[in-house]
Amino acid sequence: MNGFRNRFRQVVDEFNPFRSYRALSAEAQLGEKTLVNIFTNDKFDTSMTGPGVFTLARVCKILGVSLDYVVWGNSDHVADSA
Repeated sequence: MNGFRNRFRQVVDEFNPFRSYRALSAEAQLGEKTLVNIFTNDKFDTSMTGPGVFTLARVCKILGVSLDYVVWGNSDHVADSA
């Protein structure tokens, strides 16, 4: 894995409050296989559109992690509570 997909999977695996990717996807109002598709589709590494900022933002909000960290690798991975 490369770039954001690696960071995204890392924070999902570390902070997921649910028992499965499917349950987290449902909570974020995503399709059942969306998270797994992001983790496994290496086309996202070079895509100009990626999986979508709103998709990532919803998951990051549930996990309490920084979207900036997931996308760019900047800052601490825990989101500000403000």
